[in-house]
Amino acid sequence: MTFDKVQKLSEVTSNYDLIMFDLWGVLVEGGALYPGVADVVNKLMENQQVLFVSNAPRARKNAADRIRNFGINCKDEQMFTSGQMSKDLIDNNSDHPMIYHLSAGQDNNNIEDGYNNLTSNIKEASIMLLTAQLDEDQDLESLNSILQEAADRSIHCICANPDKIIPNRGKLRYCPGYFADIYQKMGGKVTYIGKPGKDIFLQAISSIKDKPKRILMIGDTLDTDILGARNAGIDSALVLTGNIGTMIAYCRTEQEKLSTIEDFCKSHDIIPTMLIDITA
Repeated sequence: MTFDKVQKLSEVTSNYDLIMFDLWGVLVEGGALYPGVADVVNKLMENQQVLFVSNAPRARKNAADRIRNFGINCKDEQMFTSGQMSKDLIDNNSDHPMIYHLSAGQDNNNIEDGYNNLTSNIKEASIMLLTAQLDEDQDLESLNSILQEAADRSIHCICANPDKIIPNRGKLRYCPGYFADIYQKMGGKVTYIGKPGKDIFLQAISSIKDKPKRILMIGDTLDTDILGARNAGIDSALVLTGNIGTMIAYCRTEQEKLSTIEDFCKSHDIIPTMLIDITA
């Protein structure tokens, strides 16, 4: 495998029946879209099946509202999030267990809406719903005591976002997957919802009535977006923004960027179908 160029989105769309986009790191970073993204995606949706598949720890409508506010004409039914899948998993539990929502650093995400079985006391919970996100300049150990108490009580953790670290406005943001990893090391049981699991991809694909066969997932993270696409048996495209953009920020030439990405993919044994520029 050798990456000799970055494909243009406009060059490959005709090869696919369905194109799926990750959100943060592909369309959005921090509080803004990458330049030119809204026009490209909105135009693409005029003639192509498009879905959005994200590890955002948010309910579907909340995530779709945010993307619409950025200027992308996303309908609720086009949005698939790990947060919504986590909510659905808990909602479908006929035992209605008490839930402790560990959400430090996370703004309102509507994931709690409709629950009557929430508790603010970890001692009463049998499930810990984890959506906590903290930036690098915050105290990353501030959650350890509650995580340890939950682990000591064998409380099952539902991690609503397997992502560990993402770039956010020039800082690193530590996501639920980072804290879930700490919880596992403490001996806690974790169920990860979202990418790289294939279920979120299959749920998204099954929402398309004409059963697309040629499918492309566009993402910025090898071990969630690209690995997840491989697990689901679909093609993948790696953008040079988001997590990958952080990694190649100090490369001096385009060839150095391509070589750095190639070495990174080979070392992780996760190879995307292509590299892509979605604004071209």
